[in-house]
Amino acid sequence: MRCIVIGGTGAVGKVLLNQLAANPNIDKIISVQRRETEAINKKVEVLVADLQNLQQLKLTDEIDAAFCCLGTTIKKAKSKANFEAIDYQMVVDFANVVLKKNVKSFSVVSSMGAKKNALVFYNQVKGKMEETLKAMGFVSIGIFRPSLLINRGDFRFGEKVGEVIMMMLSPVLRGPFKKFAAISVKKVATAMVWNALTNPFGLRIYESDQIHAIAEFSSRKGKA
Repeated sequence: MRCIVIGGTGAVGKVLLNQLAANPNIDKIISVQRRETEAINKKVEVLVADLQNLQQLKLTDEIDAAFCCLGTTIKKAKSKANFEAIDYQMVVDFANVVLKKNVKSFSVVSSMGAKKNALVFYNQVKGKMEETLKAMGFVSIGIFRPSLLINRGDFRFGEKVGEVIMMMLSPVLRGPFKKFAAISVKKVATAMVWNALTNPFGLRIYESDQIHAIAEFSSRKGKA
């Protein structure tokens, strides 16, 4: 299988690239990045691109599966407009490019609570992004909605406090509340790889508890 990844320098993307590179079923990975970095594996080809003009991205290889791990925060983006340009427009532009290459499988990191008419702007943008992707006509599309991500590799004070609180609450989060439990970036990446390799037909939306279950199943199967 030949894959393309955008957002491979982020928290989930880094782990995803490593998992894809280590998987014997993956032959080649194209990592679309803003700047050149050393490839982590001989399977990985770094493709430097202007992420604000992804419509101009030229792909020559045949590709089976695409992974989108783009995402930021309003604080980092410095404005709602900049945030939407990354978490909506860049995602949609990338999806359009790979769809024109007849990529069948598309996996994207969204967020718990994504809904286009949500009260929170962050969730509105994620919901708008999801709705646009659903209408694009991919044969297989996996939307991953993790809750609070842990083991990110970077330090964010507010999120670290939230992480500690969520870890304390995890033992009592059961049933319909289980999806609110914090989840590691490794499990999100594992579930995305599983989705691409199993290539389920049509739309699949994975809430955080489902991501956890898939990652646990995939890990057990890998050790069998």
